[in-house]
Amino acid sequence: MTMRGKWNIWSSLLKSRAKKLKIQRLVPNRAECRLDLESRNKDLKSANQLERRIAKAKDMYVSGVQCMKELANTLRQQSIIDSEQMRLNISTHATAVGNFLARMVSEAEQVLNDILKSTSELKKLLAFSAKLQKVGLERSLSSAQAMSRTSIDFFKNIRMHVSQFIKLMERIHIERKFVLRTNKLL
Repeated sequence: MTMRGKWNIWSSLLKSRAKKLKIQRLVPNRAECRLDLESRNKDLKSANQLERRIAKAKDMYVSGVQCMKELANTLRQQSIIDSEQMRLNISTHATAVGNFLARMVSEAEQVLNDILKSTSELKKLLAFSAKLQKVGLERSLSSAQAMSRTSIDFFKNIRMHVSQFIKLMERIHIERKFVLRTNKLL
């Protein structure tokens, strides 16, 4: 039962007791009774009736106080039970949150270790790839240099042959001219 429900029960109990007490308060008090007795020349019957009413009011008051004490004890016991239950719930939730956080930290550490391992492997792979590319570029460079030397030598050789061919052609041309001149002169 919630605290509000307990309060409503207690409040309605007090209201019903208060209504009964108000009704009883309409009954004259002791001072009024004395005046009444003196004015009526000590009417015994009225005095007895008044004393019974006072006793009833007193009994109702004592009963109301006892009921209030019982209600207070019940509420105190219930609040102790509720606070103990709340403490247990808080403890349970705190433990669950602690376990959750510990699990999350463990998983975060594992992810971090995996990332570091992956990064290390990636560095090694990149270093190996860079080494392979360097070797490949060195081979390509030496191959290009060799092809360039071969091409230069080939073109030098062609130039030399062309130059010799031109000289030969010039010689042949000069000789033909000479032969033609000599044949014309003769």
